[in-house]
Amino acid sequence: MCDGEEGGEMLDQREYLGDFWIPSNDSTQTPQKMRGRLKIVDGESVLLELSEVEGLKFLIEQNTINVLWGEILGDISITLFCISFHQLADKGIVSLSVKYTLYGCHVFSLDTPIFNECEVNYPYLHHWVSTDKISLNKEGNTSSIIIDETYSNTPIIESKLETGEHVMILENFTIREFPYKKEVEQSSYLKFQTKGNVSVKHFLELIGEFTHFFAIAQYFQQYPTEALFRGKGIEAPLYFFFGHSDKPCPDALIQFPELKEKIPEMMRRWHSNYQQISPICRHLLQFSGYDDFDFPDFLIFAQALDGYCKRFSNNDGESKHLYYKEQIDKLLKVFRDVDVIKNLNIDSEVLRQTRNKYSHLIPDDDIDITKAASGQELYDLTIKCKVLLTCCILDFLGLSIEEINYCCQNSTILLLVDSFQYYWKKYNLE
Repeated sequence: MCDGEEGGEMLDQREYLGDFWIPSNDSTQTPQKMRGRLKIVDGESVLLELSEVEGLKFLIEQNTINVLWGEILGDISITLFCISFHQLADKGIVSLSVKYTLYGCHVFSLDTPIFNECEVNYPYLHHWVSTDKISLNKEGNTSSIIIDETYSNTPIIESKLETGEHVMILENFTIREFPYKKEVEQSSYLKFQTKGNVSVKHFLELIGEFTHFFAIAQYFQQYPTEALFRGKGIEAPLYFFFGHSDKPCPDALIQFPELKEKIPEMMRRWHSNYQQISPICRHLLQFSGYDDFDFPDFLIFAQALDGYCKRFSNNDGESKHLYYKEQIDKLLKVFRDVDVIKNLNIDSEVLRQTRNKYSHLIPDDDIDITKAASGQELYDLTIKCKVLLTCCILDFLGLSIEEINYCCQNSTILLLVDSFQYYWKKYNLE
């Protein structure tokens, strides 16, 4: 169910006074409304402050409330999802934490099928897919901005998933005019379309999947900043917080101009296998670096390689029961023509013994771990594992060895190898 027609754009105010209540399917029941203040804090969280009124004790005892409805600024419908107790503030004010805030309509739950389109903005997506449609034209002393809008409504990338959804990347132009100048900003955004209505939860799952894909493609953590949901006669922005995006890397892992034609198939593969691939590469971009390094960082990549082999590499009956060293040897054989792998000289026996040492906490004097790495060598081995795992992910996405080689030679992954070589020289380990 949705109240009203169009909800309008995301509100700019940081605080909203309004009435809030628990929705009910019983139309004969009068809702017990509570006066409250909705506060958006630092662009990261949403807090709902309610006064001590009848029924509030019930909310606190519930600890987590699935949904609340509200009306702010007089007549704007708002739906709050996943509300939990935050703190009991002064003067009997209870503060509740809100995970998702939907402006412009009332929805009974995150599972209610009501929307068929979703647009998602990212701070640095255009850093990857830029097509340079803005140019500066100079004629004598006069300069003008030229925008190539020939294919402005045509997706740069479009992929139809096996589950029926269409996933697109499009471009947008924002023009700001001032008394003595004009600014033009080109940006890119993600768009989902479905034939029938789906829920907010369904779109959130898709957003999570492809946020992860963009992070791998660009090789840095990137999170969406806002989403806009559309349905029949409805346009509803969603406020949420996924996380802080990292600064863009100089060069993406997946080279967009050269591999543009293959990206739709990559997106299909990613979606079809997301439940299996996501645990393997979830920590790929979270390695904190040398200063904060410890052996659990190594184990994350060592075990991820094991998981990749078991889920995606061992497809024939003979390979199903390979030991860890044999699995690594098989991967090294697959990527033997990738230059960065050849240059790293990964020793599968050292990797096996090191994994056993730290995963089973084997004492240092045990004869079965005489080659196990430690200290600086353990850090270097972790870098090698991360690079090898990155090649595995590119292979999973359907790239050839030649294309993997090209990505590795022209991307930020070389910074890892440079770091590895720097520390070897610094500690005279060559």
